[in-house]
Parts: sequence; structure tokens; C-alpha cells
Amino acid sequence: MTYLTRVAPFNDWILATIPEPGTASLLLVAALLGWCRRRE
Repeated sequence: MTYLTRVAPFNDWILATIPEPGTASLLLVAALLGWCRRRE
């Protein structure tokens, strides 16, 4: 139960801090990592 009460506010904070621009940047970083791996 303590674990859930610790994680729940953090999840809310993530959802509040990451609207669409945040998800877009996450996709960009993921694409960049994939591109770097393919180049090696």
C-alpha cells in the first residue's frame, strides 16, 4: 500500500508534465537512439 501511495502522485506528475510536446520529444529521442544503433 505504501508503494502505491508513493507511485500514484509521481504518475500524476508525469501525466501533468508530459502533454503532447513531451510525448513528441520522447518519440524523437527514441528515433534518435534507433538511428544511432543502426549506424554502428
